Amino acid sequence: MAKVSLGMWRLSPESKGAGDSFDSAFRRHWDDHDVVDSRCSHFSVTAGSLSVPGVAPPMQVPIYRCSMAEEMVARLKTTPEGHWLAERLEAPPLNNIPRLISGPDLEAISTTSCVPERCHRSCRAGFVQILSELGLDATPPDE
Repeated sequence: MAKVSLGMWRLSPESKGAGDSFDSAFRRHWDDHDVVDSRCSHFSVTAGSLSVPGVAPPMQVPIYRCSMAEEMVARLKTTPEGHWLAERLEAPPLNNIPRLISGPDLEAISTTSCVPERCHRSCRAGFVQILSELGLDATPPDE
């Protein structure tokens, strides 16, 4: 397979020219205050190191976290039935940092989807429903 240089990619018929998303990502102005204000208070991002054979140095990758989902999994682990479910909601930890495949509403944890509206509409309800079904404390954590 031939290597494609950046110049070749920009000149390819699929490239949209100077206004394409590749260039615009570098020109985009990110206003941290706008981003933080629109995120759920349970959402956080942690960096982890991932070693890939043939790639040096190790890559720094984002680990999206939801403290509400982590609390739900901790409560689930207190019973055999809940432990079975908790194991299916967890991905292998990276650098001893827990990773979950979804939020309490069983939807992905991401920078764009973890907003206060989702938390109030579906995450809190999912948290309560899942834990209640197993007879566990279903009181959601504080905001």
